[in-house]
Amino acid sequence: MGRLDQFIKYAEIHLISLKQDYEESQGTLDSIEDMNSDEYEAAEVYDRGLSSQIYATEHLLSVAQGIISGGEDNNA
Repeated sequence: MGRLDQFIKYAEIHLISLKQDYEESQGTLDSIEDMNSDEYEAAEVYDRGLSSQIYATEHLLSVAQGIISGGEDNNA
């Protein structure tokens, strides 16, 4: 297994973890009653961060898979 293949496997596992954390954060947001509270704001910032990390990881996976297949980024 080459280095790029290893990176792809790691990124796929990392993406699963991020998506699980994102689902959990959605539950946390739903459980907070006061949307004006500091607790809700902190949870929302965390949720947005996870969403951004998911997007970036999906993009990097697409680029890596495109390199392996001899093409370009599949998600440009």
